[in-house]
Order: sequence, then structure tokens, then C-alpha cells
Amino acid sequence: GQETFAVLGGDLRQYWVAQGLEKLGYRVGRYAVSDPAGSMPRTQTLQEALSAAEFVILPVPAFQGDGTLTGTTVGQTALLAEMAPGTWVFGGRLGDWSAEAADRGLHPVDYLALEEMAVANAIPTAAAISPSIIVRNNVKSYLYGYYF
Repeated sequence: GQETFAVLGGDLRQYWVAQGLEKLGYRVGRYAVSDPAGSMPRTQTLQEALSAAEFVILPVPAFQGDGTLTGTTVGQTALLAEMAPGTWVFGGRLGDWSAEAADRGLHPVDYLALEEMAVANAIPTAAAISPSIIVRNNVKSYLYGYYF
């Protein structure tokens, strides 16, 4: 059969993941995925998006500081309750949720725990936080932080 994915929450990266999977011919359910072009089918409920999903794609980071799925108001426990045992769940910074998901029969994979991803992610991160020198009014300042 054809694999079915659910792409949930997040930012524009989730939009591009959903688009890419659809272009490859996969069935894709979506919940709370940004749609800047208005090109995707209507937003589904969480239950609709997950109903037949064998693979779930969560954002990076998967959860906000308050424990809700990034880009949504769905809590970690509510999310677990909607997923069928045996589902593969991919996301970034899953933390303690990963163990709870595994206890419920899910197969969590934390992108950022994979060495390949950690190394590949470190390069643009290092570039983004590398120091910049700003000179204003003959005062040299060093700026550390994120910039694009």
C-alpha cells in the first residue's frame, strides 16, 4: 500500500515537507501547517490528519516551552492519545516525550539525536551565531546572536 504521512504544526518547514511528500505521491494529512500560498487542501482536524498515518512528522522543535506542539495548542498527552501504536513519529527535541511515546507503542525518532543531523545542523547554526563586529562612533562592539 501507499504510505500515509501526517505533518503537524510548526513553521514553513512543515509546509515544504508536506508539499515534497505529496509531490512524491504520498498521501499526506495536515494539521496546523502554515500555507502561505493558499495552495494546500483545507486544514484538517488533528484526528483527521492522524486517522490513517503510518508516519508523523513533527516540527523542530516539536514542543514549545509550555509543552504544546509547536504552532498549535495541542498538549503532549492529547497528541499521544490520538496516535495509533506502531506509528513512526519524527521530530526535533522530543525530550522526555520520546520515552512516553515509546511506552505507548509508538516509534519516536528525534532528528537532533541522530549524529548525521546534529553535525549537519551545527554548521549553519555556528554560522548564524558567529560574531559580528560593529563599529559606530569609533566604538568597536562585538555582536553575538542569530542573524540572517
